[in-house]
Order: sequence, then structure tokens, then C-alpha cells
Amino acid sequence: MYVFIHIPKTAGSAVMNVLRRTLNKRNVLHAGKPPETAALRTMSAEDLSVYKAVGAHMPYTQLLKLFGPSATYFSVMREPEARTISLWRHLARDPDRRGHAPAKPGLLPWLDFMSGNEHEREIASQRYFLQRDDGSIPDFPIGDQTELDAFLQSVLGPEAAEIWQLNTAKGEFEPSDEERARIREVFAGDFELWGEVRRRADARVSAPSGAG
Repeated sequence: MYVFIHIPKTAGSAVMNVLRRTLNKRNVLHAGKPPETAALRTMSAEDLSVYKAVGAHMPYTQLLKLFGPSATYFSVMREPEARTISLWRHLARDPDRRGHAPAKPGLLPWLDFMSGNEHEREIASQRYFLQRDDGSIPDFPIGDQTELDAFLQSVLGPEAAEIWQLNTAKGEFEPSDEERARIREVFAGDFELWGEVRRRADARVSAPSGAG
């Protein structure tokens, strides 16, 4: 069983598309909206056993309780600055879709709100989805959104379908130096974890062929 920890705004829709085309869509379940994740939490082991892969907007700690330690967990991160801006723009368009508080009018006011609201800041972070209860990060594969094809082949094998396309927001947004600094301050944990993910990726690339 593959369990994809789908962090919002990290190309998860593209990953789910690959899972469906690789494993057959009837063998793949996705729980993205709150009613779907609520339903997933109530499914029995027998109900879940019919699937080869499940993707969900749920943290690792919750998914571990459903699928146990024998499942193959994996996830994808996105560069924290780009992902934070994408999440803010997404919430500004549709504030109720993911269960977050509405986005404030302007990136800096939203970041100020996040800074002062520990719960909202936590569930908006990428680290929230990946960490154990003690804050440590399990040693399951975490990929880089910019290298999805190679990463998914490393998880699913060479038969993994290729990425077709990534969903991209319309229009560019160039943050100011002040906004960049504030993003790094508010989501410092994501930047720290992103550095570790990049180090892991670089180690995979530099490892000798055939190395375990």
C-alpha cells in the first residue's frame, strides 16, 4: 500500500494523476476535501484493503494510525517561499476550501495573522504534515516538486507514468524583500526541513549507481 501525504499546493494533483495512471484509477483513493478525509478516518481495514494507493490531505501521524508502519509512505515538498505565496493566493480565492482561516487582503497582513495564531500557522506549514508527534521527521521519501518524475520513479519503480503537467496559478506575484523576510520568519520550520530534503536529494544524485 502506497500512502501519499498530500501537502496542499505542492503538485499533489499531478502526483495523484501519476498514481491513477500507474496503478489503475479504481485502485487509488484520494481524500482531499474535509468530508473525504472525515470519511477516510472511518473506513475499516477491509474497506482500505481494496486500494493500492491512498492520497490524503492529512498529516503523517493520522495516516499512520490508519495504515500502520508497513505501508509505503511518501510526500512532496515545495520551495517554501513559492508554496507560501501559492497557499495565500489559493485561500484568497477560496477561503473555505481547505479549512483554513480566510486569507487576509495582502500578503503581509496574512503573514502577521499567521504569526499570531499558532494553530493556523501550524496547519498551514508543510512540516505539520510530515512530522511525528515529537516533532521529528520520519525517514520516508520526501520529494522536491521540481524533480517529480525522477522522484516518483524512485518510489513507484520505472513503470511510473510520467508527469503530464503541473497546475500553475495565473499571473506572477513577486514578493518584496520585506515579504520574503517575513515568510522566512513565519515559516522557519519549513525552510529548515526544505534544506534537509534538498540535501537528501543531492545525496541520491551523487550516490554511486547500485549503491544501497
